[in-house]
Amino acid sequence: MFFLLTIPFVLIVGLVWITGIVGFSPWIIAGVVLAGGFFCWRLYRRWQKIKAKMAAHSSEFRDFVQEAAKAGKDIQVDLLNGLVTFRYQGQQPFRQLPAPRLALAGPDLDLVKAVAAVPFDETYTDPNRLRQDLEEFARLRDAGVLSAEEFEAIKTRLLERFTMTAAAPAASLLRAD
Repeated sequence: MFFLLTIPFVLIVGLVWITGIVGFSPWIIAGVVLAGGFFCWRLYRRWQKIKAKMAAHSSEFRDFVQEAAKAGKDIQVDLLNGLVTFRYQGQQPFRQLPAPRLALAGPDLDLVKAVAAVPFDETYTDPNRLRQDLEEFARLRDAGVLSAEEFEAIKTRLLERFTMTAAAPAASLLRAD
């Protein structure tokens, strides 16, 4: 029975409350906007203070590092309990790093020296040998071991030898007549 008497009371109070909110909604919205604006203004002011402190600390830190650099001292700064570490090692002598190992095989130096050392009077008349040597040097050029200029110089020298030695037997035949 008591339950039946409370239902109309709750409905009337709810209706009056909703009517009041709807009637005062512009004021409620204005209050929320003002409170949000005040909060944003306070947050902005606080951020300005934080930025000023950070700028002051960074200039102090920069001065500290510059002084240590001039004196040649070592510095280590740990931030966030060692999560971020800044290390500066003072003046240290320059040390030469070892050359890295090459990924490509070097040129066959024996072959390069042999071609360079062959005198012009050696018989070099076999075109298959010339073709094989040129193919080998072209492979070295394509692999990046020889530059294009080096390849052209070697090719020119080989072709000169071939033409000189190939022409020599023909000249000797002409002299025999």
